[in-house]
Amino acid sequence: MRTNRRWSYNWPVRRRRQIEGRSVVGVIVLALALAASGTLAALLLYPRFKRIEKRGPAPSAVILTIPQKPEAASATLSDAFRDGVRLFEGTGSASGNWYRFRTARFADPIFPDDFQLKTWSRGDPQVRQYVELPTNRKKDDLYLFEPTGDYYWRSEYFYRGDPARFRSSFILHLEPQANDQTKIDIMEYLPEIWVGEEFGWSAHAGPLPGFFHDIRMVAPTTADRTEVAKKIEEALAGTHDTPGR
Repeated sequence: MRTNRRWSYNWPVRRRRQIEGRSVVGVIVLALALAASGTLAALLLYPRFKRIEKRGPAPSAVILTIPQKPEAASATLSDAFRDGVRLFEGTGSASGNWYRFRTARFADPIFPDDFQLKTWSRGDPQVRQYVELPTNRKKDDLYLFEPTGDYYWRSEYFYRGDPARFRSSFILHLEPQANDQTKIDIMEYLPEIWVGEEFGWSAHAGPLPGFFHDIRMVAPTTADRTEVAKKIEEALAGTHDTPGR
């Protein structure tokens, strides 16, 4: 019986080459997997190291006292801001009078309820105190908001040394005072900043990851509430802006 010597001699060499080839492929696959894992980890961890700073005073109360009763003041402001009011020098994807702040009365469904206020304002002691007030003390309050959710402006927050994109809504709490006066306490609701993009998953984008706006809740500011106070004073004095003016 003849033996295929060529096959018998070459088989170990060919087998060794196959093993070595698979080992090289395995090493390459492992290296690529580690590189991909490292890149993914870096993308996920990067937002934690973004340089964000607040350049402004510690949040403090911004209060107005006006010579009107709460119900009259609330009606005056609702009427003055009926068609929206310009606030801040901001940017958005539309132009003209589209980005204007509107008001909603306390009984309006869009006015944040206590559950929303508790959920989104846990770090704001002023809003937490407001939630505990009885309903009859909130009946003349107003909610000042920008309805598109796409309008940002410069405020007290900075990202990478430049002003961060900031936005917020406001709650105007009207309390009766002596001599038919009203105290208006201005609070921020949902203050947030947009600091670039972040890599991750979204319930609205399916199972694959992607890049999304890095939106972060922040502590309230003082400058923005002061600007709102000025606009309220203008409205009560009859000098606020109107669409087309």
